[in-house]
Amino acid sequence: MQIKGIRHTCLAVKDMEVMVKFYQGLGMTKIVRDRIEQGEYLSSSLGISDAMAHVVYLQAEDGSLLELLQIYNKRAPDYSHISYTVDKLEWSAKSPYELVKAKFIQDPEGNWLECVELC
Repeated sequence: MQIKGIRHTCLAVKDMEVMVKFYQGLGMTKIVRDRIEQGEYLSSSLGISDAMAHVVYLQAEDGSLLELLQIYNKRAPDYSHISYTVDKLEWSAKSPYELVKAKFIQDPEGNWLECVELC
């Protein structure tokens, strides 16, 4: 697996409304996605059964994306991460929302990386 580029940065949040307003005040005014996600893909990606999350993507003027992720399952760890586009994944879960496959891994210091292969 080789990294091809950065897709987005994700912050795990506790209060979506407060965080959206904060980042919009810093210039990330365009909401690209705002939805509740649940189901097998999210659960397998996060390693949490019956996971449900509120996901908001904000876009900056240069096109870069910030994902705000509020996981409603209280057992969920902090899933702040950087998402990368990669060339090939050996194992992954296919997204029902996009034509991608994804896998979460951790670097040697425990930081989460989302590796995404375009289908």
